[in-house]
Amino acid sequence: MSNVKTILITGSDLAAEAVELLQDYQLIYAGRQPQEADLIALCERHNPQAIIVRYGKINGRIMDAAPALCVISKHGSGIDVIDQQAAAERQIAVRAAVGANAAAVSEHAWALILAYAKSVPQLDRRMRDGHWDKAQHKSLELEGRTLGLVVWVPSAAAWRASVRPSICRCWPTIPMRKPCRLAVKRLNHWMSCTAVPMWCRCTVR
Repeated sequence: MSNVKTILITGSDLAAEAVELLQDYQLIYAGRQPQEADLIALCERHNPQAIIVRYGKINGRIMDAAPALCVISKHGSGIDVIDQQAAAERQIAVRAAVGANAAAVSEHAWALILAYAKSVPQLDRRMRDGHWDKAQHKSLELEGRTLGLVVWVPSAAAWRASVRPSICRCWPTIPMRKPCRLAVKRLNHWMSCTAVPMWCRCTVR
């Protein structure tokens, strides 16, 4: 019997760098959109010691199908797709790659902000419907404007590195324990901003 430990990936691939790091493990890929029944079957067949979650959800039934399971890791930062209570009851550790995708998220946030400023979705739909609004449309110029940002702290550095400091004001997410006092204190800052995108972690820990 092989002593090689097994990792189940709820996806069809991993980056080459990750595969190299895990070269001492047997990697089992569940495919692009694995369903609960698929994951249970793979767990029963391979009894993985770890699960890397890319897509889909991990619940107690899936955990029970893998008696050797020790850790479940999210390929990203949001662990809401993992039943954390079920994992705790089974003494299975839950981890996340916090900050690993900060650059990608910051670039995506910029794409959405620019799409909003230039009305890209609306103009795209109008043009596909046969309209040409060049004479009527006035786009928003970001040069010289102030952009307020509610951002989760690990992603703030990536965001500030991608913009000129003169056009970006970046504050950490307001702690939930004392939101009112801090919100009032910072209201004068927000009032001077052209736009205030909300970019916060939604997972409760």
